Amino acid sequence: MRKISILVISMFLFLGCKQKSIVHPTFYYWKTDYQNKKEETSYLDQFKSKSLYMRIMDVDFNPDLQLPVPISPIKFSDPLPKQIDIIPVVFIVNEVFNKIDTMQTAVMTDRIVKFVAAKVKQAGKQNYAELQIDCDWTKGTRKSHFNVL
Repeated sequence: MRKISILVISMFLFLGCKQKSIVHPTFYYWKTDYQNKKEETSYLDQFKSKSLYMRIMDVDFNPDLQLPVPISPIKFSDPLPKQIDIIPVVFIVNEVFNKIDTMQTAVMTDRIVKFVAAKVKQAGKQNYAELQIDCDWTKGTRKSHFNVL
């Protein structure tokens, strides 16, 4: 009985000594001109944020060029704080997928990657570990977006 009690107590101690996970909130920056404002930077510091999701551009279809093009790309009036990593975000307008085929999607993807890399450098960063693509979709464009059968 004593061995069972010791085993049960040991299990409770072992399970109760889990390391608590630390959460660092992350914010989105959705303006077209980044300025390192004291108030915004203090929020990042206060919440110990390590990164910032930053809208780099929207992508829309240009009927004159017959191509998807960057719309309202971000401008960096100031570099990002050194302690903050950037997670670039690109929003693709649904109309783009109504107008382009699979081959053009591959070309668009390559252009987006190059454009984002240039903007990240403008932000004072050398690279990024993650790229978030955001888009609206409809039943008609679902296959283009999600490789659905």
